[in-house]
Amino acid sequence: MRSSCRATSLRALPLTLGVCAMLGGASCNTLTQTRSEVVANQAAAPDAASLVLASMLVGSYSTHAQAIADPAFHDLNLEIVRCWTDRADGPWLYLEQSSTSTIDKPYKQRVYKLVNNLDGTVTVLAFELPGDPLLHALAWMAAQPLNDLTPELLVAQDGCALSITLAQDGLSATGGTEGTHCPSPHAGVSYATLELITSASTLQLWERGFDETRTQVSGSRVGPCAFVKLAQSPPAVTPANATEQK
Repeated sequence: MRSSCRATSLRALPLTLGVCAMLGGASCNTLTQTRSEVVANQAAAPDAASLVLASMLVGSYSTHAQAIADPAFHDLNLEIVRCWTDRADGPWLYLEQSSTSTIDKPYKQRVYKLVNNLDGTVTVLAFELPGDPLLHALAWMAAQPLNDLTPELLVAQDGCALSITLAQDGLSATGGTEGTHCPSPHAGVSYATLELITSASTLQLWERGFDETRTQVSGSRVGPCAFVKLAQSPPAVTPANATEQK
């Protein structure tokens, strides 16, 4: 059976979002990370790590190549943009994920906030949009995404924070959820987990669901969805220029 990257039961879509679910679950997610080893010797600002990570994540992505190579995966579209850039408590990110054939009807819409941790890791807190999220579909196309909302209106997805670590060269990052406290809206799923690997050109997300016995009941049993970055705007931020980009 053809697998999908959306979080549904294994019987229906064995593969939920491997790579696709990385930012899933919550509307406005918060990434908490302070100066990591990646920027420790780069003469960058203390919040450089979160800026570098945000730059890695921002872009237009597709799983088209993976879907062509392996029919178990669906052809998906993923858009991640900065939002609320005038706020000092960011970076904030907005995500939309959809089937390539129905980009105007995303099945996942999230907001994420990146916050620097003193130990050099990044904690990603997830939030959902208030009300009907489809009212904000295609918000990533706006000059100022979600400018009609504020963080106070978002719905926090408690238990779904991601712990992210940047590589020492600042060119990639890995992480995921911890524990068994991230809830899932899907029947029969007691908790969900998410793993991600990202770089300047790719984003892999692996989301799985488990029942009360910790038996996997949703998500891919094979591996993550592999998103390839098709475009990025604005230009990438690196540890070396992060101070200038703040």
